[in-house]
Amino acid sequence: MRDIGEKNDVLFTTDMTYDDRNGHNAAVYCDVYYALSGEEYPLGRIESMGTAWPVSYGEKCIYTASEHSLEVYRFDQKKKQWTVLQYEERFDENGNASYQYIEDGGQRPFQKKNT
Repeated sequence: MRDIGEKNDVLFTTDMTYDDRNGHNAAVYCDVYYALSGEEYPLGRIESMGTAWPVSYGEKCIYTASEHSLEVYRFDQKKKQWTVLQYEERFDENGNASYQYIEDGGQRPFQKKNT
């Protein structure tokens, strides 16, 4: 699919889709492959956590989500590998939310701006 903003092909495969009632076939999980210079780079299986958050794509990214998390996948053409950013909302024993993102295996707090 070139409409995610990439010049190279991105292939999504799945054995199950559903009608999202907006004129699209959507998937909760799929296998993803990126083609570059005749080589195939598999991301592997990615999954969202329910039909409310189907696997999505756009702006050179692929997105998966659940009620309290978001994953953003990108293909790094220089390193020839997939990268992932994860954003999570967590709650303490008093129900207070905190936010963090995980990049390259390290966790970092994410400060929510009050508006």
